[in-house]
Amino acid sequence: MRFGKKWGVALGLILVLIFTGNSGWAKEARLRLLHVNDFHGFAQPYTPTGATAPVGGAAYLAWQVKRLRGEVPSLFLAAGDMIHGDNWANLFQGA
Repeated sequence: MRFGKKWGVALGLILVLIFTGNSGWAKEARLRLLHVNDFHGFAQPYTPTGATAPVGGAAYLAWQVKRLRGEVPSLFLAAGDMIHGDNWANLFQGA
């Protein structure tokens, strides 16, 4: 039996409407998304020109993520290069 492109699209649309419609039993959920991308080996804090104290680093990132995750349900995503990118990472070959 040949189903046909039109019927396939129609069936797909019907299924989308059925399963994504506003249902009375669904409960709203809130989720905080935390995301870092291309960390590139900045594991140690650094002091920018003109600054009086070091900023950033892996320890600071971990502290902030832990603090923010403690406030509300959260999902932490890390994409991209996390190790390579500066002499520190090159010296230890990413380890």
